[in-house]
Amino acid sequence: MKDRLYIDKSDRPKYESLKSEIDFLKDKDAKDLFLFAMMYGIKNSRKKEIKIREGYVRTAYLKDEDLAILKAISIYFESPEILNDFDKALDLCEMYAHAGIDFLFQEFQSSQYGSAQNKIEREIIEMADKFLDVKED
Repeated sequence: MKDRLYIDKSDRPKYESLKSEIDFLKDKDAKDLFLFAMMYGIKNSRKKEIKIREGYVRTAYLKDEDLAILKAISIYFESPEILNDFDKALDLCEMYAHAGIDFLFQEFQSSQYGSAQNKIEREIIEMADKFLDVKED
């Protein structure tokens, strides 16, 4: 497994701006911001190739739960065989995060401060609930 999750170099200011300006993101780490951006990419059915790769999250900091989410997304959008080359699976997740950070940042920029924060927080919670909702028979 590669040692980092990558973002596009042009996205770093967006991540930093969102982290510093949205209250509920201020205490989140880079891994969480990456996962939120990835969820926004998935929500909008968009992925985008990274042009200039820049390390963002050391994979050593990923917990088993984080890896399970990345694996599940990769399998869902590709096939179980993608896990034979986990770097390829991570590349897929990075592409969703690259597209998603644009949606997340645009949402923040296009709304008034308080309403943007509330909407983004609500959407992230809804997406997490939807994605993590496991139905038991």
